[in-house]
Amino acid sequence: MWLLTEEQIKEIEEKYPDDKYENLESAIEACNNNQCTIEMVLDTNESVDILDMQDVTLDLNGKTVTGTRDYTILNSGKLIIKDLGETVGSITNENAVSIKNTGTLTLGELEEELEVSTIKPNIVGNTSGIETSGTFNFYDGNYSKFMKVQTE
Repeated sequence: MWLLTEEQIKEIEEKYPDDKYENLESAIEACNNNQCTIEMVLDTNESVDILDMQDVTLDLNGKTVTGTRDYTILNSGKLIIKDLGETVGSITNENAVSIKNTGTLTLGELEEELEVSTIKPNIVGNTSGIETSGTFNFYDGNYSKFMKVQTE
């Protein structure tokens, strides 16, 4: 449950007049099979799935997504995670793995003017930050513990 001041609610409504979702899962579900960009405006405690045909860009915007299952994000589609916020945004999981990837996962962006961030986005898992058997593009950020790569 989030407790926002009236000023915070007004600021969010002005910035996003047409696109408001109760949680990250609702925003991802609204993407259907389209490409969409989600900008976090609050920290959240939930675990979410990116489905096979989904193409999602998640801008952490300095916010934290904390998993409630044995993963925080299960990606079977195409997922780009970036963090354009002034503070460090994170994807965390205190139980196990932050990101399980069987699709295409991109951490950060490949910019024309190469500016590499070694701190954001920040991926923190208890057993591993990222487990992947899919495609993994690593441009920016940091992941803790280990990255588990499965090959065929």
